Amino acid sequence: MDVDIPEGQGQQLTPELLCAAANIGSLMAAISASTVTCELHEHCDGSCSGNGPVEFQPLQVGHHPYRATVKDRIVFDLPLVQHNPTQIPSEDFQYTPIDSASGEIRVLRLHEAVFRSDAVVADLVTINIRDANRPHFGALSYHWGEPVFDQAIVCNGKRLNINASLHACLKRHRSDWLEKPEFLWVDAISINQRDAKELNQQLLLMGDIYRGAQTVFVDFGDAPREWYVGYDLMLRVRVIRKMLNEKVKELVDEELQERVGLPPFSHVSWHNFGVIFTSSWLQRTWTIQEVVLAKNIRCRYGLFNFEWEAMISMSHLMGLQSRQIMRNLLYHQMVGLLNLDRIMRIRLEFQAGRLPPLQLLWRTRDCEVSNPRDKVVGLLGMLLPTLTKAKFEPDYTWPTEELFYHFAKYILRNCNFPDRAALLSFAGLSLRRKPQQDIPEVETALPSWVPDWLGHNSTKAAVFSIIREKPFKASKGTLPIMYALGEYGTDECFITQIGYSLGKITSLGKTEEEVRTGGSKETTIGSSQATKELPTVQDTNSDALRSTDLIWLQWYKDAAQVFQVAVSEEKLGRYEDPKSAFAITLLAGDDYKGDNATPTTNPIDDPSLSLAAVVADISSHHPRLEFGKADPDSLYKNQAFVACRGRRIAVTEQGYIGLVPACSQVGDEVYLLGGVSVPFVLRKKNGNKFVLVGDSYVHGVMEGEVAEMISTNDWAPIFIY
Repeated sequence: MDVDIPEGQGQQLTPELLCAAANIGSLMAAISASTVTCELHEHCDGSCSGNGPVEFQPLQVGHHPYRATVKDRIVFDLPLVQHNPTQIPSEDFQYTPIDSASGEIRVLRLHEAVFRSDAVVADLVTINIRDANRPHFGALSYHWGEPVFDQAIVCNGKRLNINASLHACLKRHRSDWLEKPEFLWVDAISINQRDAKELNQQLLLMGDIYRGAQTVFVDFGDAPREWYVGYDLMLRVRVIRKMLNEKVKELVDEELQERVGLPPFSHVSWHNFGVIFTSSWLQRTWTIQEVVLAKNIRCRYGLFNFEWEAMISMSHLMGLQSRQIMRNLLYHQMVGLLNLDRIMRIRLEFQAGRLPPLQLLWRTRDCEVSNPRDKVVGLLGMLLPTLTKAKFEPDYTWPTEELFYHFAKYILRNCNFPDRAALLSFAGLSLRRKPQQDIPEVETALPSWVPDWLGHNSTKAAVFSIIREKPFKASKGTLPIMYALGEYGTDECFITQIGYSLGKITSLGKTEEEVRTGGSKETTIGSSQATKELPTVQDTNSDALRSTDLIWLQWYKDAAQVFQVAVSEEKLGRYEDPKSAFAITLLAGDDYKGDNATPTTNPIDDPSLSLAAVVADISSHHPRLEFGKADPDSLYKNQAFVACRGRRIAVTEQGYIGLVPACSQVGDEVYLLGGVSVPFVLRKKNGNKFVLVGDSYVHGVMEGEVAEMISTNDWAPIFIY
């Protein structure tokens, strides 16, 4: 439901006018949404069963509440009995070949229906995506659900079996009374999923399909009718933000809420809206491409239809209210909200041309796929425009690891060197699906230089090449060399590089896992445990954060001990102030100063003092530093938690201190690699042959301090397997 509000008048509007506009919009939404609540008919207000009340009522906010009455509703003259229901044919639908190479695709024309029980009937026709005169079409974005094809529709007069998730989605789309394109592209129907050749060819067109669609229809799945109060609230927020010309900060003040026509943050509608964040749609890899490439997006959740911008507007406001709202969301609701925020940011960055292909794959690492190959294939429509020369053509008959290998080799052959070098940041034994330190390298499924995109998730270590605003330049001024040689599945499958050794690792701290399982006696008792009461959402979130704090504190104490031993043995003499070097290392060099400053943060002027403050705060019984605060101490805590996750503190034989992957071992070597922005830990096979362990932060080399001082002859050829 949209209310057209003139923009640019934010400073002229009175609270009374804002409240009235919100209430009128809420009334119109209640009437509109009530027309689709009939159990019998798809478009009906329920009048077919008598003069009952309108199903939904607007939120009651302010002193002049609006009510929706029977006389307000739209009345349809509809039959009460379906005399000639459509029968599902017994003859199965058979696909006919299409010319994918020329741009041919199939689209559905859904037939309208009167009764909800009517079978889904559709015509499947062929159009050419490259034809400027092709008919307008929409594209469906939904959660695939279980691959059990026990629902039938009528397609070109024949029977076509689909799964329950898609069947319900098509019925919701059919009942949508808003204006929409005549044709609809639906991946599971438009592509013959049993034809591997067609599937491979059509996958290459999916980027063009979602760019070419007049509207992408996002279906979040089914929703309880009780979600209406959250729907009403979302539309109110959208109306008011438009009137205020998007001055969202004016809505943050709790005392202002009721004066502009919004309920207080304690109202149940805020919590109810959060139910949408549990939708499986928010967890899909394919979701990213489908909405990022879309020109126009329309959403549906159960009975309720709304603009993409309305949901983003609402979610943005909730994100600004972290204390009042976010802490009251359940864990999986918070994850969903963060997923939506990620999709929105990727859409903005991609459209602005600021998202390199491998960073896109990294940013979507937690998204789910039904086919593991889709970790790459599900984003090809976004990856291909950024790549050069020949297109990458995946083959769904390849094993997953082989597809990852061919994609990595394609990057090395066709991309600019920054993208080629970035490949190593997302590869290595540290980012495999299984811990590799106890597994012989020859048994790994992939060469160590090929990213295992199934091994990435938010619990793994951060990537140092992208951890801060201004990239590092550890190998500043060196020759960028990187080529792939050999064939997949052979013992001689490697890349060439040049490297300079910063020495072997001689000392290592513990990993978080070792700290967690090492018998630490420090525990936390949340309020729910202490009082023996059922835990609240706030208690659960607070206890989880406290546990994370204590694990990091134990990790820090062990790292500090490694550091102190190195100082006492005079191994860190290259640093003028070893204490400061240690404190900055725990930030991975990101102190938010100069080019690394952001609009929402303050610089960490004295990392040593901030580190001491963080340790003291976590050690106290009443910690005060919170996530999201912009003061230097809170910022140090947040940044250190990110930088140290999945890492060990390490000291090299040449007296460098740094953060290395958790699977690093004493004896591994730290190398600068030609043209690559950060150092890497390598494990020697023999001679100048190595296995890539992972990226690292080494204090005192990240800005090219060492690279600028060594001669060309000091760089030696190495081979990474």
